[in-house]
Amino acid sequence: MRKIFNIFTTKDNKYERVDSNLEYLKKEIDKCNEVKEKIGKLFLFEVPEYILLDIVEEEDYQHFCLMVNLAKMNDRLTEEQADELKTRIKDILNIKSCYDKLKLCNYEGV
Repeated sequence: MRKIFNIFTTKDNKYERVDSNLEYLKKEIDKCNEVKEKIGKLFLFEVPEYILLDIVEEEDYQHFCLMVNLAKMNDRLTEEQADELKTRIKDILNIKSCYDKLKLCNYEGV
């Protein structure tokens, strides 16, 4: 989301740019919601929002695992759920290294 909002941080007095930025932002929000819904349906438990956003933003696998561990420490996921989430996402998105990005193009369901 950081890269999306960088577009909106510059001062610009042109109203047509504001309209195009709003359209772009609406499209990104729709994409995020669609991906979150599809990924969320893959698991029988509720995946925390910030983990789903990491997937949508295509973070690297190491960062994703850190967020899963954080969710486990905060009792948002059990140890079994965290392990299942890590292994299934690794398999689904064809992750080979901890530095690989979570590329959604590697998954046909999204």
